Amino acid sequence: MTRNGLLVALVVVAGCGPPMPARQAAPPASLRQALTDAWHAARALGHPLLADAGGIEPSFDDDAAGLRSAHLSYIRNAVWQPKAAGPGPKDAGKPYVWITVSLWRPGADAQPTTTTRGLRVDGKQYGVDVRVVSSDPALSARLDAFLSRAFAGWHEAADGGR
Repeated sequence: MTRNGLLVALVVVAGCGPPMPARQAAPPASLRQALTDAWHAARALGHPLLADAGGIEPSFDDDAAGLRSAHLSYIRNAVWQPKAAGPGPKDAGKPYVWITVSLWRPGADAQPTTTTRGLRVDGKQYGVDVRVVSSDPALSARLDAFLSRAFAGWHEAADGGR
């Protein structure tokens, strides 16, 4: 094989290898940014149940110590069903979705629920509760992944917090 032929062969073989791993994005600088980015990514899925979610944004409440709480709620054709202890369809013949994310700095007497996850950010403790229920199980799984993983870097069990 000639020198030029070898070079062409190497270029062709090198181009056929496994793709380079995606560059890891920097973690969000704040809980506020993490929730906002995750919600924007979830909305970008383009699912019909999220078609009118464009104007929905998380709300944030601050105090002298910084972020006190955050809330995100997007509900379409869903109601809380006390007997089921969770959301369900308002009209059983139509698709539904229930998305809520609550984040707060608990008080000294706060009692976490079974769905609450603990976070530690800059020495402060937070609780976060993500609830996603939908008539489309695949959508539920994807939305839950976007919204729950947004806080992964701060879960107390993962690395002791930032």
